[in-house]
Amino acid sequence: MECNQYIYGLLHFEAYSQNLYQCDGEKWLRWYPKTSSTQKNPETFSLDPLLDHDISEKENTEDSAVDEFTSKEEETTTHPSFEMDICMKGWQIFTGKCYKWHRPSATWEKAAEMCKTYQSGQLVMVESIEHNDWLLQLARNKPFWIGLHAKEETNNWNYLEHNDASFVNWKKGFPRLPTSGDMKHRCVLVRGSGLWINKNCETHEHSYICSMPTFVKDEHMAN
Repeated sequence: MECNQYIYGLLHFEAYSQNLYQCDGEKWLRWYPKTSSTQKNPETFSLDPLLDHDISEKENTEDSAVDEFTSKEEETTTHPSFEMDICMKGWQIFTGKCYKWHRPSATWEKAAEMCKTYQSGQLVMVESIEHNDWLLQLARNKPFWIGLHAKEETNNWNYLEHNDASFVNWKKGFPRLPTSGDMKHRCVLVRGSGLWINKNCETHEHSYICSMPTFVKDEHMAN
């Protein structure tokens, strides 16, 4: 094909040499991609500015697409983490603590000892009427011991670890404590109605609820 002014800028691929040539209006010149870092032979030809601009825009678009893909890939492979409060198997969570109802009957003192075998465990402390109702559901409306009790030398009602009771739900006429003498009826039982009574700590056996803190598990959130 003869190079002339009518085919100026036309590219031609020579199969024999596997090279590209471009018409400068008079003759065919070896064509190379235009780069700033490569010095060209005087007998080479690059695309005219308009064609160079088109290729540059295409390369920029492709680079942007690669960057966008890389960014999206990083987003999908880098998952944000979050912490989740959980309980051991068989325990239930309520307002940031774990609870377990023990159906086998035990005296109050035996129940208190059993709860202490768990890490930071104790007989449950009831904090509100909503909490009381939730615990009653956990115990399937069966009577259960809680940690509230009165020491033998006083009529003051406290939880284990010397926590004062901020909430009580006594049945009418309770607590019943003698003014002197035997103080065995100094442990609190929640009845099936949700109301509280005091009973003998050493002879009466009932189910009980233990509580313990939650522990934190680090999770990764998938996109």
